[in-house]
Amino acid sequence: MSNDVKKTTDGFPCVSDACIFCSICAKNCPVGAITVDRKSKAWQIDKSACILCGACAQNCPKAAITLDKNAKRSASARARKSFALPIKVPRSKGVLIVNEKMCAGCMSCMYACSLAHEGVAAPHLSRIRVESYDFEKWDNTAKVCMQCSDPQCMRYCPCNAITVDKVTGARVINEELCIGCQECIKHCPYTPSRIRFDDIKLKAIKCDLCGGDPECVKSCPFGALKYFTCEDGVETGYRGEDL
Repeated sequence: MSNDVKKTTDGFPCVSDACIFCSICAKNCPVGAITVDRKSKAWQIDKSACILCGACAQNCPKAAITLDKNAKRSASARARKSFALPIKVPRSKGVLIVNEKMCAGCMSCMYACSLAHEGVAAPHLSRIRVESYDFEKWDNTAKVCMQCSDPQCMRYCPCNAITVDKVTGARVINEELCIGCQECIKHCPYTPSRIRFDDIKLKAIKCDLCGGDPECVKSCPFGALKYFTCEDGVETGYRGEDL
């Protein structure tokens, strides 16, 4: 595919004449589907390998790559068929539990979480969230990752950026590998998604259980958040057969 291609009819990424053949798209492709030859000014994509994640378009410094949004939706549908079977990963050794009757929606947990992970008290960067459904009314329930036994986020991540922490068993995101495609967010079985998107870093973020000593639990003034281990007989979230 040469640099004079400006549109596509099959939904796959294509480049315009703004392309400078810098190879940044190829370096950021999680499946190695893009080949760039600067000498011959050739840009090629392996359609059999492309997963339509959009990482190439997102990282292009010249905005020279376009991708049909409808094609991305079709890819997600194909992915659901391809990943029909549950994946087998070690169970999380612990999980956060919220006592809905005790939660006051004060957001102390969100401030503590963002301060611990990002170094700033900014609720929008928190891994835990308290949802507001109208301007002055909280739903009074903190939303936490349930550390699923059959983690859909891990299953649908196209670049294997989600792994199991060896100490806590938490499902954690490697920011260096995350391409910001948000497939993990789309496929979280909980509503709202327990995984959030950092609009500044352009990365997905989620609870990592703080190494087994969650800051949100320690900061809650009402004792509404508790950290339980599997030894306490508490089950983790989605297990595959729940669908």
